[in-house]
Amino acid sequence: MSLHPSRIATVAVLFTLAAVCAFAVSPASAVEPHGGMLRYPDVSASHVVFVYANDLWLVPRQGGTAIPLASPPGAESFPRFDADGDTIAFMGNYDGGTDIYTVPVAGGAPFRVTYHPDTEILTDWTPDGRLLFWSWGRQWYPRAQELFSVPSTGGLPEKLPIPYGAAAAISGDGAWLAYTPHTRDQRTWKRYRGGMATDIWLFHLTEHTARRITEWEGTDTLPMWHDGTIYYLSDAGPSHRLNLWRYDPASGERAQITDYTGYDVKWPAIGPGADGGGEIVFQHAGDLVLLDLASGASRTVEVTIPGARPKLRTQRTAVADLIRNQTVSPSGKRAVVEARGDIWTLPAEHGSPRNLTRTSGVAERDPAWSPDGESIAYFSDESGEYELYVRPVDGFSAPRRLTEGADRFLYSPVWSPDSRYIAYWDRASRLWIYDVEAETDVEVHKNAAQSATSVSWSHDARWLAFATPDGGRQPNRIRLYEVDAGRLHTVTSSMFNDTWPTFDREGDFLYFASQREFSDPIYEDIGTTWVYTHTDRLYAVPLRDDVSAPRLPRSDEEEVAATEEDEKAENGEEEDATNGETADGEPEPVAIDLDGFEARTVALPVDRGNFVNLYVNDAGHLLY
Repeated sequence: MSLHPSRIATVAVLFTLAAVCAFAVSPASAVEPHGGMLRYPDVSASHVVFVYANDLWLVPRQGGTAIPLASPPGAESFPRFDADGDTIAFMGNYDGGTDIYTVPVAGGAPFRVTYHPDTEILTDWTPDGRLLFWSWGRQWYPRAQELFSVPSTGGLPEKLPIPYGAAAAISGDGAWLAYTPHTRDQRTWKRYRGGMATDIWLFHLTEHTARRITEWEGTDTLPMWHDGTIYYLSDAGPSHRLNLWRYDPASGERAQITDYTGYDVKWPAIGPGADGGGEIVFQHAGDLVLLDLASGASRTVEVTIPGARPKLRTQRTAVADLIRNQTVSPSGKRAVVEARGDIWTLPAEHGSPRNLTRTSGVAERDPAWSPDGESIAYFSDESGEYELYVRPVDGFSAPRRLTEGADRFLYSPVWSPDSRYIAYWDRASRLWIYDVEAETDVEVHKNAAQSATSVSWSHDARWLAFATPDGGRQPNRIRLYEVDAGRLHTVTSSMFNDTWPTFDREGDFLYFASQREFSDPIYEDIGTTWVYTHTDRLYAVPLRDDVSAPRLPRSDEEEVAATEEDEKAENGEEEDATNGETADGEPEPVAIDLDGFEARTVALPVDRGNFVNLYVNDAGHLLY
């Protein structure tokens, strides 16, 4: 008996799959990846398909060794079995854009279904074998999500007869569309109650009638049909975690069918089940879970990934294009940078780059070189949470961990000029000062705007300047913190938005930018509103009443003969003259007259604009 060539090809493919399973990797080298890495699963009567390491994989419903199914150059997502379980549709990128493809479960060439340059998000197969997807503003509404269907054999998509929609599925009889008018499923807005919260609607595809079936103020999304019942995700339960619910369109009854209280259920997909009773596969915490709809029982699908894992080998990686968060050494001979989770120092002209940390599996960030040139401060997650560290610049001595028990992300370390203190922000928008000598951490201020801002130290390290608002959407006000006394002073009003306060190096002035220029508005092209642009100007404040303001107006006056004492004073010959330093060479303490601070503000002769990154160099020049 001879076989048709197509049957020979099928037998060969099945034999190959059987061989892969039979000669799978040994238990010593088998990898059972974290369930959170097995993404966007779907289930047929016999198999589960999922995305792992940017490839499509197939595994029996019972679990076991997975086999690779598709590996386009780009990323894949949302694989979906057809009704027979013989073909899988998915989003992939073979040709430079994300489109919908199909591939036989038994293997074969992927077939490109869609060709539009915009991205299509696949949601399901329709009962008549078409593919259901949504896309942004392709037809009627430029900024809305719209639902379309397209033949699985290719062709022009057809818009469904609803204005807009996203997550969707069509009932088995083809009569009802269950959908959400929009989606935010890819966002991280957990326990969300705002205006973008989604509800599920039913639309009759022939009668064109609609009704909303969920009214929970939180999330109801990803509807699925089985045997006339709608299954969907909702966080309406007591724990307010995303769990699976069911809804009977005939009776209006609903019930919660999973009761997870710790982690959300993610990306459920429905299948027929081995006996036709229906089952749902989904991600939960670190597991890939299969839920039997008839019994309500669930089980974890254990998956083993075979094959070589070349990306796990030790590799040499060029990191020159990955440099970020850099500062310069005091002499300017080297710079310290962050690159790919390590801290490096780089020569200005002669020498070679030097990796100070050389850690694997640890991320170091935000390096800052101390003004005395001896140490580098940075943040590291070696302990499991980001903490503040310092280490000598030689690259050989061990680092010293300064903070402990940090429960927040840390940002932007800034050394004081005497290399004793380090100011930094945390994710809770709190400003801290760490005393390296005393090994103490002091909370200075909490920013109501929930963000980190620039800070500036006075040259004697006794004052810290920064700008934050009183409330989330109010203008920034300049604040001065007395380090020794532990007192915080707000020195500008909330009338204008003040930013980038910066001390000079002599202890005489504080420079800052402020949006105080509201002249010459322009009229907008569309609408009836005056628009104010480039409202920033640069300002300087003398720190004391006895400091002359810069750029005072000139006035011709009659000169009076100077006395001998006046000449000495003018030439700096007083007996107590210090030239900005005390007798032991320490910086002269900076004194600030807080009363009338803002009243002493003087505008600098610089054109209006938008100013950032103010800095005073060693010559006393203001850079921006």
